[in-house]
Amino acid sequence: MDFLKTLFSLPDFENDTQAYIARMLRVVLASVAILGLAYSLINISNDPANFLRYAAQLGFILLTLAAMLYLIRKGYPRAASIVLVIASWFIFTAAAYTGGGVTSSAYMGYLVVLAMAGLVVAQPGWIIGTAALCTLSGYGLLYAEQSGLLPPAAVANTSREIWLDSLVYFGLVAALQILASRLVIDALKLSRQESEQRQEAREREEKRSKLLKRVIDLGKEVIQASELDWCMRKIHQGVQKGLGFDRVGLFLYDNEKRTIQGVYGTDWHGNIEDTSWFVQNADEYEAWQVALKDPDGMNLIDNYTALHKDLSPENEMYGVKEHVTLAAWSGKQPVALIAVDNAITGEKIGAEKIEALRLFAGYAGLAITNARNLEAVQQELENFSYSVSHDLRSPLRAVVGFSKILLTDSSENLQDGNRQYLEKIHENGRQMGLLIDDLLSFSRVGRQAIRLTRIELNPIIERIIANIKITQPDRQVDWQVADLPPCKADFTLIQVVITNQLENAYTYTASQPEAKIEIGSLEVDGQTAYYVRDNGIGFEMEYADKIFRVFHRLHHESEFEGTGVGLAIVQRIVQRHGGKIWAESTPGEGATFYFSLP
Repeated sequence: MDFLKTLFSLPDFENDTQAYIARMLRVVLASVAILGLAYSLINISNDPANFLRYAAQLGFILLTLAAMLYLIRKGYPRAASIVLVIASWFIFTAAAYTGGGVTSSAYMGYLVVLAMAGLVVAQPGWIIGTAALCTLSGYGLLYAEQSGLLPPAAVANTSREIWLDSLVYFGLVAALQILASRLVIDALKLSRQESEQRQEAREREEKRSKLLKRVIDLGKEVIQASELDWCMRKIHQGVQKGLGFDRVGLFLYDNEKRTIQGVYGTDWHGNIEDTSWFVQNADEYEAWQVALKDPDGMNLIDNYTALHKDLSPENEMYGVKEHVTLAAWSGKQPVALIAVDNAITGEKIGAEKIEALRLFAGYAGLAITNARNLEAVQQELENFSYSVSHDLRSPLRAVVGFSKILLTDSSENLQDGNRQYLEKIHENGRQMGLLIDDLLSFSRVGRQAIRLTRIELNPIIERIIANIKITQPDRQVDWQVADLPPCKADFTLIQVVITNQLENAYTYTASQPEAKIEIGSLEVDGQTAYYVRDNGIGFEMEYADKIFRVFHRLHHESEFEGTGVGLAIVQRIVQRHGGKIWAESTPGEGATFYFSLP
């Protein structure tokens, strides 16, 4: 058995076509050897007188097979195919010539020769040439018979003899047909596989293109972050929801303290969680050091749990398989560590996602550095504005108070012109006091820590509307409040957001005879967006971004009350939550203010 395996073993072919022909020829050779031996034994037992004839035929067959094996093992399967066709034609021509010519059973062997040519050579020129050769050979046998040149038949052409010979022919043709059908099936399978591979390649490329485009959009969004906390929330949201990872861990690197501190992570339900409790020495933190050593700043672990066998079932990393960590860089300085896994869904992390994550990490590193720098500058400005505003309150309070006293207690001794001056001093001082109070509120928003909880918004809205009605009981407003889904936010700050938005809508519908304010929610890009819609005076959309700036008013203060700080406070709170705020409006037809939270 080992001898046969060695004998029929095939060399390595660089060309797939040659390898396939060689494998097919090996099957043909085995079939010819078995049927040739059977043919010789059957005929020798049936016609012992022609022993030498059948032995010579078997010897020629075996020599031909040996020559073919030699050519195949030397790497010439096409030459072996040609030898098989020519040798087969020679055997059947010789057998027909000595066996009675065209009327002998050997003449039917030309059909086997044609079948072999069509299968093993598989070239139209060779097939046509083989058919012409067999046709001319048949005519030569016929001519020899009619001219008396054909020798007497060496074997009897009885029905029995013809039937016995046909068993070999049928067997050979059947074997060739089986190989032909196998060839067609394999070709169809290969074609289908290639088609599927091309389709999969197109789908992967489309998916990759969409993912990379999404990375660019997400990158542009996080780079606009002016606060570090909002920036980190946007990065977490971009990696988890934008790139499609189950869990994300964000860690900031402090180069001066040489520490790694957690910022935000993801629990086993896919919700964002505060991980600021995690602080570790950067030089001792393995994940950080491994991420820095990799040329691309990335480390992929195929089975995290198997690598860290000491994990307990209570550990948040227990059961994690594929785990990726990479450093986010700003120039040549590493600033953060991003860790991701798909432990919740068990989905395999594909190469296109790793590529997208690596690209997004570049945006994240730049965004973190920008946010830190802007936050430092902003902190200085806030400290300055807070100090100035606080120092101004006492003298301003004195101005307003003394002017009020003069207007009240000394009104009889004041001339009309002096009274008007005092009234303007008092009113402008009061307005300035409101501006200072709002400026201090704006500063406090940036200082206040955020504590996220699950909040039902409808009770808060009802309470705010009730307070607004108390201030102006005679004014009629059609309040329409939908059943809003809960959100996750800071309880105190979200009340400030809703209060300012409702008061803004209430203020700018004052000139409407039938004021209408609607509060509702809808789905925007897979997130819940809350909105406050009014039928007030509205504004031009070219000013949509300016209305969120501090002290920026689109209408004079004599027309509508307010300091122009409320919407700026709303935007700052929403951004600190990692959310988004925007407005839509048409002059004279009202405005709609939207905000969404992650």
